[in-house]
Amino acid sequence: MTSYPLLPALPLLAFALTAAGPSIGAEPTTVATTAFVAAPCETGIYRKDQSAFLSITKAGQGFGYTFSDGLVGNTQNAETLVVCGNGTVQVRGREVWPKVAIAETNTRFASHGILLAGRLMEAPGAGKQTPLVIYAHGSEESGWIDRARDPYQMVGRGVSVFVYDKRGTGLSEGEYTQNLPRLADDLVAASLTAKKLAEGRYGRFGLFGLSQGGWIAPLAAAPAKAEFLGIGFGLVVDIAEQDAAQVAKQLRDQGYGEDIVVHGKTITDITARVVKSAYKDGLDDLARVQGQYGKEPWFAAIKGGYTGVLLSMPVDELRSKAYHASTNTISTGRSNLCKS
Repeated sequence: MTSYPLLPALPLLAFALTAAGPSIGAEPTTVATTAFVAAPCETGIYRKDQSAFLSITKAGQGFGYTFSDGLVGNTQNAETLVVCGNGTVQVRGREVWPKVAIAETNTRFASHGILLAGRLMEAPGAGKQTPLVIYAHGSEESGWIDRARDPYQMVGRGVSVFVYDKRGTGLSEGEYTQNLPRLADDLVAASLTAKKLAEGRYGRFGLFGLSQGGWIAPLAAAPAKAEFLGIGFGLVVDIAEQDAAQVAKQLRDQGYGEDIVVHGKTITDITARVVKSAYKDGLDDLARVQGQYGKEPWFAAIKGGYTGVLLSMPVDELRSKAYHASTNTISTGRSNLCKS
């Protein structure tokens, strides 16, 4: 399995989101609790003073909150520390923090014939020394606009951020995919759009990949001309190892025994051969396990990083389209990974 080395010319940055750093807002801004009136939540950043703030983002249910010191919760929980108001939030029933007027520019940009939805977020005072970061998604199937916590934590520290809904999620067009080269191309397109929108108001530009994005961002770094690269909770294993471990965990989490986990390992060994060979090896074995286990209840439970996608597709379709390794596969080879 070929892994993707981080480009040596790029400094790999470890962003400590809970550490003190540049912040937006100049003076303490807490207002009296007598001014507070409960109201529906609004996504954004709410600041106490120069160092303390929190962000409100949409969640599966209700709204999530994330304090600048890393504390998280949900406004619908009985023990919530945050109650939303009209342009404010009440914190711990005592303080009212006003919303920060960050600049948000919504846009759509094209990548491989589909339109993706993105948003540039800039703190007050963004200028030629302000870093600009574009985020690469993890493997989740939900959009990130208004939902991702980490970008708001960056903006709260004075970093401009471009976030977008990956293809097939949220407000973006297309079909959800685990096709890493295609996702890298999308990240390059997002980078070009972000730099154009923020022209004259940013300094150094870089990429930040979370989880699966830790594999995507290095692929996009060179064509996007990134000046720095950051990885958040990425795995120090290659893609095939991660996929196999994920499948085993999914089967165990759903109550299947080790006999079924062994079957899962057999399948991920085959799918690893498929992707490593750019669909030249393993397709006959893939067809065999599809026929042998396709009607078993545990078969449908397999998702992994890419195995579930391969299992859901007829082998004849994979053969006929060839998926060309450079554009339409989940290939892990180095050559032509980001070319169309």
